Amino acid sequence: MNKTVNQQPDANRAAKNMAIGITAVLFILVTWHVLTDRIAPSSSSGAIKAYVTQLSPNVAGQVTEVFVADGDVVTAGTPYLS
Repeated sequence: MNKTVNQQPDANRAAKNMAIGITAVLFILVTWHVLTDRIAPSSSSGAIKAYVTQLSPNVAGQVTEVFVADGDVVTAGTPYLS
């Protein structure tokens, strides 16, 4: 008695399972990318914009003391140098 074993259904099942697995992984990766980009968007073309003020005295001489620190908020009339 000679039995012929048909391997074709097993090969089809394996290919189908692999295709489903790859599709699921791709779906998960795309979903993860979309969700994380919504939470913390990123860009490689960022720019920083800031205002820079040049300070210079009205009289010539050496600066002996600075009364303000970097980032301090000052109002008009506040001395900042001596």
